[in-house]
Amino acid sequence: MPNRANTAQPANEVPGLNAVELFQAIFATSTNLMAVTRADDGSHVDVSSAWQSVLGFSRDEAIGKTPLELGIWHESGRHHDMHDLLEQTGIVRDFRATLQSKNGTLCECLISVSPLDLADERYHLFSADDVTALQALQDKVRQAEYQNKISTERAKLGFWRWSLTENRMTDWSEVHALFNPGRGPAPVTYDDMVAFLHPDDREWVLQVYRDADRDTTGYDIEFRVINADGETRWLRGYAEVENDEDGVAIAQAGFDQDITEIKQARDLKERVERDEELRRHTIMSRQAVRMARLGHWFWDEIEDHCIWCNDQIPAMYGLTKDQYMESKTLSGPKMDQVHPEDRDYVREIYRQSFAGKRDYEVEYRVIYPDGSIHWLRETGAVYEMNNNEITSTIGTILDITQDELAQRKLEESESRNRSIVETAGDAILTIDEHGTIETFNRAAERIFGFERNKIIGKNVKRLMPEPYASNHDTYLANYLRTGNARIIGIGGEVEGLCADGSTFPMLLAVSEIETTGKRIFTGIIRDISDLKEVER
Repeated sequence: MPNRANTAQPANEVPGLNAVELFQAIFATSTNLMAVTRADDGSHVDVSSAWQSVLGFSRDEAIGKTPLELGIWHESGRHHDMHDLLEQTGIVRDFRATLQSKNGTLCECLISVSPLDLADERYHLFSADDVTALQALQDKVRQAEYQNKISTERAKLGFWRWSLTENRMTDWSEVHALFNPGRGPAPVTYDDMVAFLHPDDREWVLQVYRDADRDTTGYDIEFRVINADGETRWLRGYAEVENDEDGVAIAQAGFDQDITEIKQARDLKERVERDEELRRHTIMSRQAVRMARLGHWFWDEIEDHCIWCNDQIPAMYGLTKDQYMESKTLSGPKMDQVHPEDRDYVREIYRQSFAGKRDYEVEYRVIYPDGSIHWLRETGAVYEMNNNEITSTIGTILDITQDELAQRKLEESESRNRSIVETAGDAILTIDEHGTIETFNRAAERIFGFERNKIIGKNVKRLMPEPYASNHDTYLANYLRTGNARIIGIGGEVEGLCADGSTFPMLLAVSEIETTGKRIFTGIIRDISDLKEVER
C-alpha cells in the first residue's frame, strides 16, 4: 500500500490553477492594454485583446518583439526611464507616457509594471490604462462648465429647486436674484414669491404652482415681476419634476429667465424660437455634463429628419456630420444602415413609442460603410406636442459594441468551461458553505450512480458513508470558523457512497474560491477501485 501522504495532492496545486485561470480571465477581458514580457530581454510573450485593438498589432506580430522594436513608445527615453524605475523599486505604478499605435495614433497612458514568476522563469506584467479620452473629457467638462456659467449670466438664467416634501425653495443660483431684483435674497416660500409678482399675475401664477404640486408635474409659464424701482419685468418660469430612485416625485427643478427684452424686441414667433433653442441647449448641456460619452439628437417628427445632433452621433453610424445631417431620416437611409435582422424590431419600437406618446429604449446593430457591425443603444423621449400630436423628439445614442463583444467572449468562455467540466473523466462537483451540492458533472453521475437533478440541492454528506457523513457538517463549520483544514486545500484518500449503498475508494481534492461574496468549495474525485484491486 502506498503511503497516504504520497498519494495526496499538493496543497497548493488547485489554488494555483485557480489563480492562473483568474489571471487568464482578467488578461482576456480587461480593457487595459496588458502584455507579458520576458524580464531578461523585454520581448513579448503574450498581449491582450485590448493591447492589440488599441496599438493595432496582431498577436503574431507582437510575440518575440520588444516594445522598442515595435515602435510603440512615442518617446524612447520614457521607456528607458520606466525601466530605470523598475530596476530601482521592483515595480512601477501609474507611470505616465505616450504610446503610439501601428498607424501612428497617439494615446496617453498610465502604465504599471510588476514582476511575474512562472515556471521558474521571470517575466514582467505590463498594464496600460488609456486615459486619452478621460483627459479630453475633463477638458470638455471644464469648457462646458465655463460656457454654461457665461451663457447663464448673459442669458439671465436663474436655476432653482423647490422641495415638494418641505414646501419651500432649497437651492437657487446666484443669478436667481433676477426674480427679486434689488430686494434681497431669493424667495423661499410661495408667499415670498407671489409678493414680488405683478398684481394681475399673482392669482393665476399661484394656482399654477399649486396645481404642479398637486399633480406632480412641471410647467412653462411667463409672468411679470416688479423690481425695487417699480419697473415691470417679464420672466419665464420653467420647471420639471425630480423623482427619487423609486419614481416618487420629491421636487421640482427649473429656471427663471428675464425675457423683458425679448418681449419688447421680437414678435411672438421669434420669442418662442429663442426660448425653445435656449431650453433645448440648456437641457443638452446638463445631459452632456452628466453623460459626456453619449451622442445627443433632436428630431423634427413633422418633417421626419434630424435638425440637430452633437458630433458623436454621426461617428456612431460611421459617417461624417454632413453626411448624417443630409441623409438621415427614419424612413430612409437611417433604417437602411440598421442591420436587416433588426429593422422590423426597431420600426416596431418607434411605432409603439409614437402611438403611445411615451419614451423608448432600444438596442440594435448598424452596418458601417466599411461593412463592420456595431451595437448601439438608443433612447428617445417626446419633446414637444401640438394638438395631441408629437412634433419633435429628443434622445441619446451610446455605442455599446465593446460591451457586446465582451459579453459574447464571457459567454463563450463560460460555455468552454462547462464543456471541459462535463467531459472531464474525474467527478467534479461544487458545494456552498452549507454543504449543499450546486453542480454535479456527468462523471460524478457515473461514479456515484445519482442523476444530477436528484442530487443537486442535497447535502454533500449524502455521498459519504459513516462516520464521514455524521462528521461532515461539524468539520465544515469548524473550517469556516477557524480556517483549520484537514481536507480543503490538502486532499486525500477517502471513501464514497453510491446511490445503491455501496462504497468505493476515491482520491479527493477540495479547493475553495470566493465569488460575488459567496464561498464555494470544488471537489475533484477519482475512483481508484481498480488501483486498489491491483494493489491487493
